[in-house]
This record gives sequence, C-alpha cells and structure tokens, in this order.
Amino acid sequence: MADVRVGPYLDRDLAADNVFGVVISPGNPTGNLIGYSVTAVAPPPTPTQESSPHNLVSRRLGQYHQSKTRSGNILYRRSDSHTPPFEFENNVTTAGTDDYSCMVIEPATERTYCLWIRNRGTFPPGANQERAMEAFSDDDGETWSTPAVIFQGANTVAAAVGNHDGAIFRAAYVGVNGSAFWMQGTYQAPGDATPTAADVFDLLDVTGARITLQTPIFSVASDPSIDSLWILTCAATGLGAGRWHSTDDCRTWQRQTDSVFPVPSAMSSAIGRHDRALFRCALDTVSGATFLRGTYQAPGDGPVSTPDIFTLLDTTGARFTLQGVAFGVDSSPDIAGAWLLTCVRTGEKNASDWISTDDCRTWERL
Repeated sequence: MADVRVGPYLDRDLAADNVFGVVISPGNPTGNLIGYSVTAVAPPPTPTQESSPHNLVSRRLGQYHQSKTRSGNILYRRSDSHTPPFEFENNVTTAGTDDYSCMVIEPATERTYCLWIRNRGTFPPGANQERAMEAFSDDDGETWSTPAVIFQGANTVAAAVGNHDGAIFRAAYVGVNGSAFWMQGTYQAPGDATPTAADVFDLLDVTGARITLQTPIFSVASDPSIDSLWILTCAATGLGAGRWHSTDDCRTWQRQTDSVFPVPSAMSSAIGRHDRALFRCALDTVSGATFLRGTYQAPGDGPVSTPDIFTLLDTTGARFTLQGVAFGVDSSPDIAGAWLLTCVRTGEKNASDWISTDDCRTWERL
C-alpha cells in the first residue's frame, strides 16, 4: 500500500451498533492504515438539573416524602422509612412549566397534598397566567388527582398543618398583571372538603388592609404550644421582615416582632416531633454571600434574636450554598432530636438529603 498520510476516520454500522475506523499506527513510519472494529458505548446522559426540593415526614406512618422540579415537571419520591433511599417515584405533573412545590399531609386521612406554581413569571391574565396548582394522593403518591387551580395569579405558595387539630392553611402571594401583589389563603378545618377557588380569602392586618409584601418570600407555620395560633413570617411593605400572628383561622393578622432574618431569599420551618422544638431556616445573605442559616428554639426558650442565628454546616465544615432558592426541612419521627434537610447544593445537579442530630448545626449527607 502506498504511503498515505491521513487522520483518524470513523464510520458506524447502525444495524450492528459497531464503530469502524482507520488510523495510522504510531509505530508504523510508512503510514500504512490499520483497520479496527469496536462496540460502541454511548456516553452517560448529562444529568438533568433539579431544583426546588421540599421534604415531609408523615406523622403516623413515618414515610419520608420529597417533591422537586425536574425539566419543568413536579417529581414525587417516597421512602417507606424516615430517610432515603427512596423506594418509589413518579411525576405529579407533566406540564413542563411547573416549579416551587411544597407538600402537606392531612393527619386524619394521611391524604398527601402537593402544591406548586405553574407558569411562574407569566403575568397577563389568561390561560397561561401564573397560578398555584394542587393535586392530592390517597395511596402514598402512587397516583395523583387531576391538578386544580387554588390561587390564580400566584407567584409563590406555602402550606402548613395545625399542630393541635390538623387543620390545613394554604397561603399564596398573588397579583394582577405582575403588580399589586398581596397575600391570600384558604383554611381547611378537620373534616372539610378540599378548598376550591371559591374558598379563597385575603389575608388582612388588624386595620382591615390587605397584607402586601416587599418580596414574594414568606413562610407559614402552626404554633407548637398555643392552640389555634398561626404564624406568618414575611417582609411586609413599609414594615420590613417580621412575624405575624393569627387566631381567627388565618383571616386577620397582627404583627408581633421583627424577624431575625432581614429579607431572606427563602424560608422554611419545622416543629420537633418529640420535644416541640422550633427550627427556622432561611437562605440568607451576609456580606454578599448567600447560604443557609437557622435558629433553634427549644421548649421553654424565649423568643430568638439575632445572636441566636447560626450557619448550617456539613460534616466538612462547609456552608450550604444552593442551586436555586428552594429547600425543605422537617423533623424525624423515629429518631429523637433528628432533623432532615433537602436541597440542591451549588455545583450539583440532583437534590440531596441531610440529617442533623445536634440541634440543626451540623448536617450529614444521607
């Protein structure tokens, strides 16, 4: 064969899924061509970026539930113990425009509700307007009801279960044409049917005015000690970040005190299953860096203040910076003093789950 100088060349037999090629042998100065055949091995798929995870542990059965966003759909996963690994997963939605999910479980029936935002950032009224959606499952996430709109024009949504009676409070930050945002809610007492759009009410302060916010970030919780007391943490317009209380089924709210977190990017809270401690967690910005910080209020402790804030650390001492702004926290029903965190850390594609047994200071990856 004549001395031919060529670069590598590849061709593929699609039927046999083989790759054929010719190369110049490194030890062959005459440049003779050597043929070869190898079986093609597809490269591993690029992981899809996940976001906005939320976690929840069922009170009665002790199952660990997680919802998160993948490719614009809400994905649900379940472990039949209080921590991963997950035994089951499926899609709650397949619309491709969904994000920012959260979950609550009705204590009496163990019905699981999943809430999320569809078409976030699409403001003009119409079929594609942003809204808060909801679906429920009565078989531990195996199947889900047809999604229904609960808050039209909603930009963010949250929900909490009453610690004393099992009532469910849903709240959303809603607006018209991307402006004039205010708070709305629904209240589902034990035994009530799932609320519809007709059951929505405006959250009002003690003067009767709508509660409007500086940012769409807020959290809701049931007080662990006082029956029928609900807590709203938000940055109200003109007042800054603070805690609000309601004792009339979440209709009317009175501001109590400044929040220890000035204007966080995200917030979540949970009540200890064994000792009723209160863990508050926020994605907070300090000196230009944004990471998870928290407060831990043990039973009998007074109100928390700025000196009580600590930075969440993993077992290497690294802070938790996140991909996106959403995360979830809950208390373990099986291990006294154990807390669970789910998030997508900066530089990672998938949601990860963490456990802490030192009052939420240090977290170990599960």
